[in-house]
Amino acid sequence: MLPETIIKRDGRAVPFDATKITAAVAKALAATGEADIKLASDVTNRVLQKLRVFEFPTVEEIQDLVEEALIEMGLSKTAKAYILYRDRRTRIREAKSDLMDAVGEILKETHRENANVGNSPASKMFQIAEAASKKYYLTRLIPEDFAQAHVRGDIHIHDLGYYGKTINCLQIPLGRLLQEGFSNGHGYIRPPKRPASAAALACIILQSSQNDMFGGQSFAFFDRDMAPYVENATDDEVYQAMEALVYNLNSMQSRAGNQVPFSSINLGTETGEAARRVTRNLLLAYEAGLGRGEAPIFPNIIFRVKKGVNFEPGDPNYDLFRLAIRVAAKRLNPTFSFMDSSFNAPYGDQVAYMGCVDGDELVIYRKGKTVYMESIRRLHERAVAEFGLKREGETEYADVSGYELYDTNRGFVPLLRTLKNPDHNDWYLVRLSNGRSIEVTSDHRWAVLERGVVLTKDLHIGDLVQVAWKTPSLNGCARRATPGERGLKKAYLMGLLLCDGTWNGKYVVCSLHKDDTGLTEAYRDYMREVFRKEVTPSLLHDERRGYVHQSLYCGSNSGEQGIPNLAGYLTKVFEGRLKPERHMPRNILNWSREARLWFLAGMVDGDGYIKTDPDNRGSRVQFHITNKEVALQTVGLAQSLGYPARFEARADGTFLVEFGAAEELVTLLQSRRKENFRKPARMKEPEIVSVVEIRPLTTNGTKPSYCVTTASGFMMCSFIHIGQCRSRVMANRRGPEVTEGRGNLSFTTINLPRVALKAAGNIQKFYALLDEVAELGIRQLYHRYTVQARLKVKDLPFVMGQGLYLGAAGLKPEDPIAEAVKHGTLALGFIGLAEALVALTGKHHGQDEEAQQLGLEIVRFLREKIDAACEDYNLNYTLLATPAEGLAGRFVKLDRKEFGIVPGVNDREYYTNSFHVPVHFPIEAFKKIELEGPYHKFCNAGHISYVELPSPPVHNPEAVEAIIRHMAKCDMGYVGVNFPVDFCQECSFSGVLGDNCPKCGSTSIRRVRRITGYLSTVDRFNDAKVAELKSRVVHLGRPEVVH
Repeated sequence: MLPETIIKRDGRAVPFDATKITAAVAKALAATGEADIKLASDVTNRVLQKLRVFEFPTVEEIQDLVEEALIEMGLSKTAKAYILYRDRRTRIREAKSDLMDAVGEILKETHRENANVGNSPASKMFQIAEAASKKYYLTRLIPEDFAQAHVRGDIHIHDLGYYGKTINCLQIPLGRLLQEGFSNGHGYIRPPKRPASAAALACIILQSSQNDMFGGQSFAFFDRDMAPYVENATDDEVYQAMEALVYNLNSMQSRAGNQVPFSSINLGTETGEAARRVTRNLLLAYEAGLGRGEAPIFPNIIFRVKKGVNFEPGDPNYDLFRLAIRVAAKRLNPTFSFMDSSFNAPYGDQVAYMGCVDGDELVIYRKGKTVYMESIRRLHERAVAEFGLKREGETEYADVSGYELYDTNRGFVPLLRTLKNPDHNDWYLVRLSNGRSIEVTSDHRWAVLERGVVLTKDLHIGDLVQVAWKTPSLNGCARRATPGERGLKKAYLMGLLLCDGTWNGKYVVCSLHKDDTGLTEAYRDYMREVFRKEVTPSLLHDERRGYVHQSLYCGSNSGEQGIPNLAGYLTKVFEGRLKPERHMPRNILNWSREARLWFLAGMVDGDGYIKTDPDNRGSRVQFHITNKEVALQTVGLAQSLGYPARFEARADGTFLVEFGAAEELVTLLQSRRKENFRKPARMKEPEIVSVVEIRPLTTNGTKPSYCVTTASGFMMCSFIHIGQCRSRVMANRRGPEVTEGRGNLSFTTINLPRVALKAAGNIQKFYALLDEVAELGIRQLYHRYTVQARLKVKDLPFVMGQGLYLGAAGLKPEDPIAEAVKHGTLALGFIGLAEALVALTGKHHGQDEEAQQLGLEIVRFLREKIDAACEDYNLNYTLLATPAEGLAGRFVKLDRKEFGIVPGVNDREYYTNSFHVPVHFPIEAFKKIELEGPYHKFCNAGHISYVELPSPPVHNPEAVEAIIRHMAKCDMGYVGVNFPVDFCQECSFSGVLGDNCPKCGSTSIRRVRRITGYLSTVDRFNDAKVAELKSRVVHLGRPEVVH
């Protein structure tokens, strides 16, 4: 007998309806196409037979019987589809239940995942909407493996409620918006003229951009961009404008939940007087505080520190650095970002270029189908002439398009920017075991085998690097046809005159040995045939060389059609009249092989030698050239002909170029040099060589450095594989490497303690598990990127519609934003390194040197995974030292459920941020800095380190400066100092206050602390962060708890 009622999941008894089974099975059959949907009735009948033994079956029991029936009838695909459908429905039901629970909790008390969300009705409504959005994305959009990894606590998907709605943060192009005007959807706002209106519009821009995005908004060059509007203003007007800006950014609500804009302002490196006034007055306004003297929460002021600009006495902005120290000693802000650190990537900062080479070092590039070979200095000068000169602080640069630079391993890659920096007297000559050398700055990047990317100052003797013995293949490039005999002779003459010719407005002179009659006759004949010039000899005694040579003169005015003046023609082709100014024709690699061979033969006759070893190992061509660029071009020319060439800088200031003397070359020589030829010498061709010398060079301050940025991050420079310069915003694989108009799209964090607990002390297993979860996080970020890329311009009307984001200009409202967001970054973060080390070794990196080395290895491993992801996806993946808020406690709760309470790992209410030494661990400030410093260079998406002080050091700014200087010395990128900032809201008394104000007795105390990288009031901290705050110890003097 069939049951008449069934029991629903909520316990209700409802009439049994067999047609619902048939309908569900029919849907599953239709989805798989495995069998005719008419079979659904047969499946139902089989289920009904099994139901006869049940008196009051539950919905779950009926669904189990359906699965059994499908499998018994051989409908395995349909069974799988039915199971998946059932599981999805279960997840949706559970999500609904969880959502209702979450709503109930929010209505009782606002959650504290974000310390800037208050308790207002709008705040509660925002959190209810966010809770619903999170449940939707986890059950309907995000793939199962990603969703479950988040729910379990393997990873944390940040700002989950915005998963497919918008993007994270942006460096806003303030200067352009103020100059051109903009619309925020309610009408056009024209450009300002005075500092007050410019500051007001800056706030409106931050507010409008914040409404489109869920993360922080930043001005990368506030001092520069505001400077034009304060030129003619009084200091009082500038101060009033900056004061209003501080007030507005702490009161104007924009983000969901009645939050003020999450704003950051970068400044400090502009040295013009107007920009200095902007910086000075903003710092003074921030120091003064809000209306009754309260400490401002926003903006987060980031003071950029750079040697030669503001870091040392005598620097033009040193006074502003000292003022920034004074303000930070009172207000916690500004924080400090070091432009001279050995890496690039603090969150939201200016483009600061580092790692450059001597201007005469050689690069090979192409434009269209023409390949050029010349010094990096000339490349930069051409880029500036074509694309215009731009400046960022002391850096001159040109943004380039349509050019490609040669990378040793990847061939020609897009060239994005050329740069020139002033001399900071930090030069090194690095010599390799094959004789080659290169002059680079201390912070230039090297691709060292087995060590990865290493700066010059960190190079070791014996480090292995890659060199190039071949000039790039010109497949797909234009190749000139072989000229006739006259054209080949012209190529020969050009090579000869490059090395041994002089000229002025009247004469062209070539100096040859008087007894070398063969060369003399050839020169006369070729000049007559090619340039229609008659040559007149004049004998001169060369006392230095000890022989008589002859100068062969001819008039400068040429008889050849198209070359009215030979001297002018030579100056144009060689781009210089004097020997130090000249170089080869830069397109020589596009010449035919025969023409290049004849050109090289002319060079050998003019300035070369044929040297044969006494042991008859073969003959070599040698040059001793005083022009470094020409010497390196000679290497490139020889290698383009298949002759591996040696290059060496000599102590006498000349450059040795040497290669095997090929018979095809020797037969073209006209001088007696060819008589020394025996047989070609075979030159060694190692592709991997070692560093044999790293020698500091002393300069007089007049040696500028040059570099480029490309899509690959590396280049072939002087036939050595090295890194290019990098910017403080991560390299952009998909376009110009600029700061403004770019930002992070989303970030996800790995739970390191959980991985370590699973490994149970097995390091090898730990790395295997870490590899898996990192790979999962990378794939999840890519999935979110594909969702974000499908958003339309109209979905982010201000950020995309007004062209704030790089690549958004020209897009229409219905266009997807893929062309813009490809320039953004995807960040994979980590939390709890200290606890993970305890789980693996029993100690954290503050306690043990071996734990410190393991910690560095773990973070380096993650960075290598990220760099590989950049290659695999051709997107800007980065590694983040996660600044956790709600996440710090969430992971602990989940891990306790699975592993219990593990002493030293999850026995506190929070996990330690990123790579930090635990906040409760007693450690001296400088030691903490020295331990955390090495991690900064790996975290190219963002990082921060700080030290705790017992009280505001307003009377001891020197201590703050000493801390900041030690942080810079330890290669940190972004730093701050922490201390309590308390304010009585009744009488405005400030200091380190207990439960009651010592002046009026009030308990209404406003307590400002740094929660991660920014400030908030303690009443908005979540429970985990409150626990962390209470655990913090002072790092100067005797360690003690400070909260």
